[in-house]
Amino acid sequence: MEIDTSKYRQRYLRAWKSVLQSIGNATYDHGDRPLSLPPPFASTCKSGYLRIMISERFMMKSCLFSFLIVLLSLSLGCQKKVDGSTATAVDSATVKLEDLPVPPPLPTESADSSSMIGLTHEILTLAAAKDYATLATQIHPTLGIRFSPYTYVDKAEHKHFTADEFREQVTKGAQKKVLWGTSDPLSEPIKLTVESYFKEFAYDKNYLKEGRMAYNETIGGGTTINNIKEIYPNAIFVEAYWVPNDEEKAPYEWGSIRLVYEKYQDQYYLVAWVHDAWSI
Repeated sequence: MEIDTSKYRQRYLRAWKSVLQSIGNATYDHGDRPLSLPPPFASTCKSGYLRIMISERFMMKSCLFSFLIVLLSLSLGCQKKVDGSTATAVDSATVKLEDLPVPPPLPTESADSSSMIGLTHEILTLAAAKDYATLATQIHPTLGIRFSPYTYVDKAEHKHFTADEFREQVTKGAQKKVLWGTSDPLSEPIKLTVESYFKEFAYDKNYLKEGRMAYNETIGGGTTINNIKEIYPNAIFVEAYWVPNDEEKAPYEWGSIRLVYEKYQDQYYLVAWVHDAWSI
């Protein structure tokens, strides 16, 4: 096939030059200088004539192949659009661990503070109303509940009930006195009915109307050791604290109760009711 370059415009020659160079890195100068082409090309160029010893079909296929190579190169260099946003390719070898985004922390098993304070408010409302039978439904079904008249929980001495035992005590044995522990500092036995015990220890201040509450935080504290976390390592607690407005009486007449909860079948129940106050 012979192409008379003198019959075509200069832009036609420039187009062919680009095609030939993309196929075989050929060099082309229009005129009497020879054209250098790699095999399977053989060519001479004299007086404006270009002779290429290949078939016309092969030439068309070569041009098409060259066009696809150029198109592919352009596409790899372009930015990729994903869901309307622009993203660029990143060499995985250059990615460092510290450059990766930090994943959010996993959710914890702890209870929500607002819900637990709300539950405590409901239980104290039952205690203030002396509705002990309904209060029994909040006792842990398997662990029961322990009532501690002082902040140091004594598992051997302080009174423990199962939910059924407490329910029976407040319904059938409401007038029967129970040994709750020993008094501080005289070490005398604390023998009271459930109602009397709540009045003196379990709900001895107006915690609902005049007190404040805190989740898993101790507000009041005296000289007695608080060992709730040691006795109930898997529990959470809510403290209700009351202090008089009189600054002179405040250090001696404050009071706290801590309701201790553990989970059972995705619900929190009472396992301890701890009273705290100033002591010698």
